[in-house]
Parts: sequence; structure tokens; C-alpha cells
Amino acid sequence: MHATAGGTAPAESPDGQKQRIIIVTGPTAVGKTKVGLELAKRLGGEVISADSVQVYTGLDVGSDKLPESQRQGIPHHLIDVLPPTAEFSAGDFYERGRAAAADILRRGKVPVVVGGTGFYLRWFMYGKAQTPVSTPELQAKAAALVQQAWAKAAGEQQQQQQQQQQQQQQQQEEEDGDGDGDAECGSGGGSDEERADGTAAASTSGAGEPSGQHQQQQQFSSREWRRQCKERRRAAREAAPPTPEQLADRNMPPGAPPGLSREALWDAAAAALAGLGDAEAAARVRGERHNWYRLMRVAQILLHNQGRPMSEQAVDTERELDYDFRCFFLHRPRAQLYDKIAYRVEEMVAGGLLQEAQGLLDAGVAPGSCSAARAIGYRQAMEFLQAARSRYDSGGGPPTQRQLLDLILQIGAATRRLVKGQHTWFRDDGAFLWVENEGGGEGAVARVLAELDRPRHEGGCGDSGRLEKEEMRALREYQQPVALFRDAALVARVLGEVEAMLAARGGGAEDGGGGGGGGGGTPPGESAAPQPQ
Repeated sequence: MHATAGGTAPAESPDGQKQRIIIVTGPTAVGKTKVGLELAKRLGGEVISADSVQVYTGLDVGSDKLPESQRQGIPHHLIDVLPPTAEFSAGDFYERGRAAAADILRRGKVPVVVGGTGFYLRWFMYGKAQTPVSTPELQAKAAALVQQAWAKAAGEQQQQQQQQQQQQQQQQEEEDGDGDGDAECGSGGGSDEERADGTAAASTSGAGEPSGQHQQQQQFSSREWRRQCKERRRAAREAAPPTPEQLADRNMPPGAPPGLSREALWDAAAAALAGLGDAEAAARVRGERHNWYRLMRVAQILLHNQGRPMSEQAVDTERELDYDFRCFFLHRPRAQLYDKIAYRVEEMVAGGLLQEAQGLLDAGVAPGSCSAARAIGYRQAMEFLQAARSRYDSGGGPPTQRQLLDLILQIGAATRRLVKGQHTWFRDDGAFLWVENEGGGEGAVARVLAELDRPRHEGGCGDSGRLEKEEMRALREYQQPVALFRDAALVARVLGEVEAMLAARGGGAEDGGGGGGGGGGTPPGESAAPQPQ
């Protein structure tokens, strides 16, 4: 039995055997979607997406999301469930994915998990990673980290505000000096405007205003007035119940510099967290404004990990699994896969990726600032559009064909690096049986179905996970081909759409804000989303 986010699901079927969950993974563009859909059709199953981007609404083209019209009536879970500004982690997938699987099994269906995010799948199978115990030593280290960040932020703020502070100090000295010199005359302190008003009042005192009362009012200096106001505010704070902000800040470490605002204290601490080797975890915490317990706990974990991201924390892979997981890693010759990736990148850029990236910028999202904005394709497209905006606002004109092609090559190179990491990750995971997926996917489906008839599942990559010397040499010399964007008409159309987006947002708009649309281009996710491969 295993407790899931959706309750406790029976891990065994009525005949005493563990219930079966199928996992289909593989590198980007290998054809997971088509194979997973066909398996769900034949087995009476439902698909659970294990894709880190398809979980977001509106990010259809860049995530190669299968349109609902092409899902052939098969229910799909964990697709379009969050706004793109939200964070989504391996822990979130564990909770939601387990709940979905338990629900599918309760209804007598077969869960078919499809996706290439290795962390998600490992946690899904083995449970969340064990985190270090919060010790006084770790607590002290985390507090010291935050206090150092505060001190640095306070120093930077002091430098930035030095000129303003000097001006304020000079003004105060002038006010105090005038008040001391004229104390016996009863002219008092105050601003130039206040002194002018006092002079006018003195000139009309003969009309009936007692001169002694006027002198007493003028001797009430601005410094004394501020001191009394401060005392009253302090007394009111002590008498009042704690505010929601004060309650939220109870877990904030001591030593906060008085000159930093509540927002500045949080931003400085979150920035310090980003330097501990896990930018994704730091970004998630930054979004949980003023959750000091969460921030300090993550700081402790990352300090303990000494540079390892939280997603790489060890899980107990030796534990007995609560389900009969049948895991398959689809693969094909690497050079063929790279060519397919190159073509898909062109399809995405032509079919709405830039409009989706502009939508993130319009929502105030900066490249790399959240899970969606860190995704390959979206991050590069957002940076491309930001650079285009900067040039456009400076009178430099819209992007050129060369710059557009550079974007395509950058996305392709980043995707190939991801693919290399995916092969390495699953090559070392003995739970996944490697299945070749060339052609239309029929062979891979037949191989998986045959494996499901076996009483026990045995994984492993065999020789498939290792490259021959000639293949390694060819991959080192690989040059990403360009096919679609050799068409001058397509290049002109996409560049025209980008220029229309820039013009629609208006001159001087900040990157990541303002209105805008696709400039007459294809609405994201409609006409140009690639077919399942």
C-alpha cells in the first residue's frame, strides 16, 4: 500500500498482483507521444503527461502539445492545468501524477505515463528524495547566509542613496541652525515656507494675536514634532495586535538591517539562495513571497547538498516498488534524431513559438525567471524578442534573417544538449528497457506489448546506450540543417510578424509588459502544432 496525494490506492489487484503502470519515455522528438497514445488505445488506458512544459496553459507550440482533436478520445492528465507563471517541480508531479494514477486504476483503466523528464519519473516511481534533518548547525549556516546577503544589500542601497541622504542632511542642518540662532527671538525652526508664514503672522500680531502665544508655537521645532510622532507610532505598534505581515515574518532570521524594506529583505535573501547551485529551486522560493520558513529550509538543504540541486537528491532505488512499473525508453540513431529535432525547431518558430514567448513577456515574465521561462525554446525566444525590442526602440529596425536563423540554431543546440543528458540519465537507470523506435512507431508498440505479456519486467539498455567511435565522430561534426527557413517567403512572414508585435506594443514599452498580439500571425497552438511523431 502506498499513500498518494489522492488518498490511499490499493497497490495490488484483486488477484493479489501489483497493479500495473506503464511508463514511456525517451529523448525529445523520438516519438513518445504517438507510441504512448497507441498503447493507451490498445490497453484501455489513459495518458498522464510527464512533460515539464505541457502542464502550462497557452504553451502549446513550444511544448509540442498534442491538440485535443488528435487525442482520439483518450483522456490526458496533467496537461493545461497551470498558468505559465506558476512553478511546477518534481515534487508537484509526484503528488499530482500519483493522484491521477490512483484515480485511473480505481476506474479499472491502465495509467500510461508519457514524458521525458527524468527527475519526474524517478520521484514518481520511488517517492520523494529524503531531505537532510534541520540541525542547529544548518540553521546557523542558513541564517549567516541570509544576514550576509542583507548586509551586502544594505551597503548597495546606502551607496545608491548617498546623494539623496546628503541633501536631506544638509537641509536638516540648515533648519536646525536657523532654529538655534533665533531661539531667543522666538522665530523657531522649520522650513523656509514655515518661516515666511511666521514672519507674516508676526507682522499682523498687532491685530489681536497675543505675541506670547505666537512665540510658543514657533519654539515648537520640527525636530521635536518628529520625535513625538515617532513615539506615538511606536506606542501604537506595541499596543496593536500583530499584522499579517508580522505573522508571516516570524520565521525571518534576526539581524535585519533597519534601512532595508520588507520587500528588499526578501529579494536579497532569495538572491543569495540562487548562488547555492539550484537556480530552479531558488526561483520557486522567490515566488513564494515572505515564506521565510520555506526559504530558510531550502537554504539548509542546499547548503547541505554543497552545490547539488535538490532534484538530484538521492532516492531509495532499492526499496520495493508499490506498483508493477513497466518502463520503456524509446531511442533511435542519434544523427537521425538530431535532424528531426532541427526540423521540429523550424516548425515551432514558424508556427507560433514567438507569439507564445511574447505572451510570457506581456505577462511580466522575464527569461529564466520561472519554470516555463527556463524551458528550452521559450527562453531563447524570449531573449530574442527582448533584444529585438531594444534595437527597435533605439531606431535599429526589426530583426534580420541572420538573427532569426541564429535563434533557430540556438534552440537546436540547446535541445541536443538536453538529448545527450537524457540518454546519459536513462542509460544509468536499469528499470527502463530500451526500445528502438524507427519508422512510424508500430515496431516499438509491438515490442512493448510483447514485453507486457512477460510476468516480470527487466530493463537495461544493452549496447543501445553506447555510441560507436564513428557515430561519436559524426556527432561531433554535426551541422544543424535548415530546411523550412530556406523559403524566403516564410522568412519574410515570420519577420513581419515579429515587427508587427514590436509595433503593436508601442515605443518605449518595457520588456515583459505592455499589450500586444501576434501581429496577424497564427494563434498559438492552432494551425502549426507539429503532428505526433
